[in-house]
Amino acid sequence: MSEIKRQQQPILPGPCPIDPELGIPVCPPPTEIDLIKVQKVFNECMHTQVEEVVFEIDKSICKITTQTKKVQCLSAAADNISCEVLGEGIVRVSFDLDVAIAIPIDTGDIVTDLKTVSVSKVFRVDRAGEPGLNVQCHVFPQCLFCFISKRDKCVCIFDNIVEESFNKLPDNEMKACCISLYNKYSPILAQVIRNRPDLSKTAYKLFKKCVPAIQHTVDPNYGNDIVMAGEDLTKVEAFLQELKNEIIKANLQNTPQGQELIDAINRFELLNKCAGISLCDFLRSIIENCNSTMQANGNNSAVCVKPIGVREVTCCVGVLILIKVDSEVQLLIPTYGYPAPPPECGEFLGECPTDFTPEWPPYPPQGLLGVNNPKGCKGCQ
Repeated sequence: MSEIKRQQQPILPGPCPIDPELGIPVCPPPTEIDLIKVQKVFNECMHTQVEEVVFEIDKSICKITTQTKKVQCLSAAADNISCEVLGEGIVRVSFDLDVAIAIPIDTGDIVTDLKTVSVSKVFRVDRAGEPGLNVQCHVFPQCLFCFISKRDKCVCIFDNIVEESFNKLPDNEMKACCISLYNKYSPILAQVIRNRPDLSKTAYKLFKKCVPAIQHTVDPNYGNDIVMAGEDLTKVEAFLQELKNEIIKANLQNTPQGQELIDAINRFELLNKCAGISLCDFLRSIIENCNSTMQANGNNSAVCVKPIGVREVTCCVGVLILIKVDSEVQLLIPTYGYPAPPPECGEFLGECPTDFTPEWPPYPPQGLLGVNNPKGCKGCQ
């Protein structure tokens, strides 16, 4: 192809046109030389690594992950990226690696967790630190996969207090019943209040305050009775109402344990109508059903059976680190001048289409009268 024909072809952005005679891309000669300002890269290097991010699962979530088989990595992102020149040719790259995971729980729902780990690496990069040259660092993380790295016995919400409270009490049916109730409802309570730090804190305070009465209920030689009245009843009533709302909000009221817990809460709310009642007497009435059930099942053990749940999750996150040594410079570049005007953008006037062309006629096919019923009306049943 002659030079004249090549120059007559329209010049558009993109790959150079294929010369039909040569079979290779050939660009027309430039029309002028421009002076432009750019960031010129004088040196660059890359580094890849795999970070292991370990999640220690909260005890409240551990109790409700007995059926969990796998976990999912939701995202991995780099934040607070720092690029520091320590000396000539030496660069330190520091950043925070944010990893989010999703954990299926026994009720079929999903809970999420986020962990941030700090990463710091030192590299040799030629020309880094030279006068007039800048160093830029780019970090591109990618979550490869996550897996359950540890399963263990899960602790209950207030296991430490429970073990301390019951450790010195003699074994009897009442003690076994109290521990059985605690083990039965602790997982669902943990699930309900895990996202409510305020509710968890209130539950802790109320439980700790009632410990002496629980001890006294198990054995009169320990602890002491409590008479609920006044401000205490108001606090208990408000907490129980919030707890019941959270159970319903989590759609757990239709489960056997959820409904039983709501029934127990409703009975406790009667305290407000019986100001001055002995808490020990009230507790004995609450656990009567538990005691009879345990006797019927032949189970009066006070051993706390803790479920096996997810205690640790490990995520493998691939990290690509790109380091550039650059500076702003002016370059002479052969060009073709300014480009032609681009095509107009199609205007979108609204969410609904502006035209409507229905099929005509809007009726069912006419057909022939009597074809489907040759006997006429006499054939109708």
